[in-house]
Amino acid sequence: MRRFVVRNTIILSFDGDRLDNAVGSQLLARITSRMGEGATDVVIDFAFNTSIDFAGARAVARASVIVGPGRLHLAGLDSRARSLLRAVRVAERVHLVEWWTEAVEDVAQAA
Repeated sequence: MRRFVVRNTIILSFDGDRLDNAVGSQLLARITSRMGEGATDVVIDFAFNTSIDFAGARAVARASVIVGPGRLHLAGLDSRARSLLRAVRVAERVHLVEWWTEAVEDVAQAA
């Protein structure tokens, strides 16, 4: 997982093909660490073929609590992953965007 920074927004590039319990725990640890460094927003840029199971959806829900309301952005998910997040009501707590640039557009324009 690579990391980029645009002002106070951390962009995590997730290149795995599955977000499950084990990977979700690693993701939460990384997000917690970045929030401790002063980030206010987090963008996770998923590979288009990333699948998410229920444990992965739970990790996203926990990440949304760590980051705060409206501060977690998920990019690049396919329709199946988006549907799961909607079904378990996680999509209500995060911003789903097609491209990571949509999540940082206003910040980048201000720079």
